[in-house]
Amino acid sequence: MSYLPCVEIEPQQPAVASVIWLHGLGASGHDFEPVVPELGMPADLPTRFVFPHAPQIPVTINGGMVMPAWYDIVGLGGEGPTDVEGIRRTVDGGGWVDTARRPRVGRCPGAWVGTRKPPGAKAGGHAGATKAR
Repeated sequence: MSYLPCVEIEPQQPAVASVIWLHGLGASGHDFEPVVPELGMPADLPTRFVFPHAPQIPVTINGGMVMPAWYDIVGLGGEGPTDVEGIRRTVDGGGWVDTARRPRVGRCPGAWVGTRKPPGAKAGGHAGATKAR
């Protein structure tokens, strides 16, 4: 299995938790990298942050331009069909999220994949919310 390239930020102590944070359409894993120090994570919760880079795929709403995307976006506001297969490919077992999680999060005791609150209404946030269901 090939793994997604990721930006990884390791804590000073061995990690006991990991966060996988998916970016939005056309972005990269580097977009949220500067946010980590601003979160003020407690010292007694050493957390690894993993920011995977989405694969390059054609995106219908952008005229079929190839760009980083977790799944195809056909329209806005419920227009057009939803790329259910692409969303599943992102979040289901063996999907893109798993290729980011397995070699990284699996190093933490009791690791799991889920989300309490998506970071936004962007493609990455939608995929994360879908995985948590």
